[in-house]
Amino acid sequence: MWGPPNQIIPDNMGGEFIVYTAQRVFVSPGYSTTNATGYAYGNNFYAQSQTTYYPPQVSQWSVFRMFRADEYGTITAYSWKGL
Repeated sequence: MWGPPNQIIPDNMGGEFIVYTAQRVFVSPGYSTTNATGYAYGNNFYAQSQTTYYPPQVSQWSVFRMFRADEYGTITAYSWKGL
């Protein structure tokens, strides 16, 4: 399920640290807002509007998963950072 690890680091006690890293990306959609005003002057009606566009925003971050395996290959500890 996880595939091959990005790193395997010996722990100098016969075991190893198994490290997985990945990049996450989230793109929030762009949107626009319009403000409109109007007024009447005599028998005439005047309207004015202004539209503001907000482009999509891209967020990127790294996630980490690390496991420690003892000399028998048994996972004895783990840690993670990021979702």
